[in-house]
Amino acid sequence: MTETKSICCYCGVGCGVIVESDDGRVTGVWKAARPVARHEPHRHGGETVRSCRGAIPRHGPGRHAAARTGEWRFCQGNSRRGEIVIKVRASSELQTAQTFLPMHWGGNFLSGFGCNALTVAAIDPVSGQPELKHAAVQVEKADLPWQMVVLRKNNELSHLLKVQPLLARFPYASVGLVGQDEPVMVLRVAAESPVDGAWLAELDRLLEIDDDLSAMAYHDTRRGISKRILVCDGEVVAARLSGEIAAYEWLKDGMAKGLPVEAVRAWLLAPLAAPPFGAVQRGRIVCNCLNVAENEIQGALAATPDFAGLQEKLKCGTQCGSCVPGIKRMFNQHRIAGATS
Repeated sequence: MTETKSICCYCGVGCGVIVESDDGRVTGVWKAARPVARHEPHRHGGETVRSCRGAIPRHGPGRHAAARTGEWRFCQGNSRRGEIVIKVRASSELQTAQTFLPMHWGGNFLSGFGCNALTVAAIDPVSGQPELKHAAVQVEKADLPWQMVVLRKNNELSHLLKVQPLLARFPYASVGLVGQDEPVMVLRVAAESPVDGAWLAELDRLLEIDDDLSAMAYHDTRRGISKRILVCDGEVVAARLSGEIAAYEWLKDGMAKGLPVEAVRAWLLAPLAAPPFGAVQRGRIVCNCLNVAENEIQGALAATPDFAGLQEKLKCGTQCGSCVPGIKRMFNQHRIAGATS
């Protein structure tokens, strides 16, 4: 009997499966107990992380907690079956009063049970695949003013597994991987009030960023701000930003590409939302397979006459295909905007 690691073809997200075969005949297909590839955890719904945002819920425009299109907010989703705290933004792609939440986020990557907390538990009795789930939900703004972000390179999957037991402590927490060639573990947390310094010190120890000789640190107890940057061989390999996370996006993008500390040393602990030296942030990752970001697609659209040409240039959507509908929407929106301008 032979066991082969493979990828589920059911929905294009890329969940791991084990294919059992005997003498060339498939005798069983099982859910992988562990990810079959290093990049897989963020595919379980996944800021699409390589960022955890492409998989985060969207609302149709209307009068609700995330009424401003494109603005991300923490919200609580409630149904008669349960509740979950998630990040939400309004989207013109959905109709008024509609809400979309991918089914693949669960307790391993969120501080909750994902959409399963809100919907029915019906599954196929043979394959175990969930049905296409629908439920009436109420979405309300969640007041979570304190936030923390942790970025960790090197042994990223090991670090991800270390923090998974911590997720349930917080009203909102998510963990995943960012990047293709140099993956970065990303832990995001939001809560009503700051955690104490002893807990942060224990987290630093857990993720091996507690070496004072290799770390830069900033603490403002009165404002509840604590930051720590770990440097190894001239490169930023870890960052913990708690209480103030303005630099999160450009730090994340930089670490995923290899961030030399000398180029950004003066800005690492600053509340700087824009990247130094005028560097352009990549935005959310649209194509997880080939690590193609939204801003890169938008930049290529002006010089690309057709969808096939866009794929030829960036290779986005040429692997599993799950991002193709979204890329086509971006292409069509650009073409319509060009025709009306």
